[in-house]
Amino acid sequence: MGSVGRQRVQRAVADLPERQRRIIELRFGFDSEPASLETIGKELGLTRERVRQLESDAPARRQLALRGEPASAAVHPPDHHAPADRAMGFCFFNNVVLAARAALASRRQGKYLAFHDALMESKVPLSNQNVFAIAANIGLDVARLKRDMNDPQIATILEHNFALADALHINGTPSFLIGNVLLRGARDLDSMRALVAQARKRG
Repeated sequence: MGSVGRQRVQRAVADLPERQRRIIELRFGFDSEPASLETIGKELGLTRERVRQLESDAPARRQLALRGEPASAAVHPPDHHAPADRAMGFCFFNNVVLAARAALASRRQGKYLAFHDALMESKVPLSNQNVFAIAANIGLDVARLKRDMNDPQIATILEHNFALADALHINGTPSFLIGNVLLRGARDLDSMRALVAQARKRG
């Protein structure tokens, strides 16, 4: 990891809970070489999957992406057991946040719904190049979009959404909150209608 990447991660993990901070430190090789999920699991008494979950849920990674910093390029921790999967996971998260920032910024040009639909229907990875190509195709001013994406208000909105998801323990999609019922995973239309009807009855 380069010195710039190290500084970014150190700033981002400063306020994490101790166990999550230790996982990030080990994964990024703060002490020595980056550690595998199995090695970290043995040190902390956790399963490989639990380590992966805690690493993926760490707000530090979100902070890097929300600031527009290339976490996957600057501070990518290798996983000797599944390098392709780990790289894909980092890139996927950053691409999703990029697309979300762009979608929120597109509201200032009055094209949120059109852009949102185009992103959802896209068959290509939502890389920087592809997101901005989609934006151009629906008539967005890409230069203005990029400027608007860097507005701190955009990051604040996404941070609020992440905080709400954390409070509700939502860690995957799709998830639905209907009244006071939290649903994880897809549901058929009839079930959804029934839950909406029940919520309406309860007021």
